[in-house]
Amino acid sequence: MFYIQFKDQWVDHQFSYLTEDAERARLEGTRPGNEKKFVNRRSPLVICEELQTLSHIMTKDLISVSHDDDILHAYRRMERDQIHHLLVLKKGKFLGLLSSTDLLPYKKVKYAGMATVETILNTVIVAAHESATLGQAALVLKNEKISSMIVLNDDKEICGIVTVNDFLDKIAEVFP
Repeated sequence: MFYIQFKDQWVDHQFSYLTEDAERARLEGTRPGNEKKFVNRRSPLVICEELQTLSHIMTKDLISVSHDDDILHAYRRMERDQIHHLLVLKKGKFLGLLSSTDLLPYKKVKYAGMATVETILNTVIVAAHESATLGQAALVLKNEKISSMIVLNDDKEICGIVTVNDFLDKIAEVFP
C-alpha cells in the first residue's frame, strides 16, 4: 500500500505500474519452478522463504528539525549526523521532508541563516506501508525519481524512512 500526503493527511494511492497484473508479470520468474530465485547471501544457494519488505531495511531512528529552524541549522544537522534527509515537524506533527539536495543551493548563500526550512521543504510526499516489498518500493523510487520514502504503520503513523542508500546496502549484502 502506498500513500501521498495531501492536506496534512496520508491518502491511499495506487501507482499504475504496480497493478495486480503488472506485479504478477514482474514476479512470474520468481515463482517455484522458474529460473529466477531469491538468493540469500549467507547461504548463496538457499531460496529466501519470504519477500523482503520495507520493515527489513528502513531506518527507524528518525531525525527531524522544526519548521522554523533556519536552513543552515538543517544543513549542519545533516552533516553532523551524516544523513541526507530530515523530517520537518511543526508542533510535533509531520509537515514535510527536507533533503540534502534541497539545501545545496543555499549552502553558500550569505543570508541562508535567516530563511526557515519551511520555505524550501517538500510537502508532496510519497509514503509506503511497512509491508510493501522491496521490489515495489524500488519501482516507486525509480519511476517517481525520488531518493527517499516515508514508511507508515497500520495506523498511518510514521515508523521509518527508506532511502536509495538503504537499497544499495541491501544489494551489497546480497551480492558481495
